Amino acid sequence: MLGLGANGEIAGHSPNRRERGSVRIRGGRVLEVRLGRLVHVGEMQSLATEIRAALRDIGRGAVIATDARFASPVLSEVGRVWSNTLREANAVIVCSAFLLDPSNTMFNLQLERILRCAGHPARQCFTNLEEVHEWIGAVLSDAEQQALYPLLALDP
Repeated sequence: MLGLGANGEIAGHSPNRRERGSVRIRGGRVLEVRLGRLVHVGEMQSLATEIRAALRDIGRGAVIATDARFASPVLSEVGRVWSNTLREANAVIVCSAFLLDPSNTMFNLQLERILRCAGHPARQCFTNLEEVHEWIGAVLSDAEQQALYPLLALDP
């Protein structure tokens, strides 16, 4: 089980950086995405396929929480596929939050650019778990909030 650090950050979860990531519907409209190491375009395409399938299952009004604290910098080709995937999702999401490690400067700068290219104002980056919960929790029902709170605070 993970806990919050002094500044609201999550302590204890560190997925293997060799893994590309995972996609999981947590409940209602809440989609969890965990990012790891996306080295090849094929890895991003595979993750994108999972995200599209989950968003089809959720339908309009999806809320995406992405744990990107352990992501590695990506090649420009991977970034293009990722940006396209996010643009495709624009029509069905209400909001999206990315939890970042503030010390992962290169990746964070890349992600900011990818998000700008995707063009959805309700996608935001945070380095604090409480801010993530506040941002996306504001649009969720009580039951969905219950699915959200353990989302980034517990191991899958």
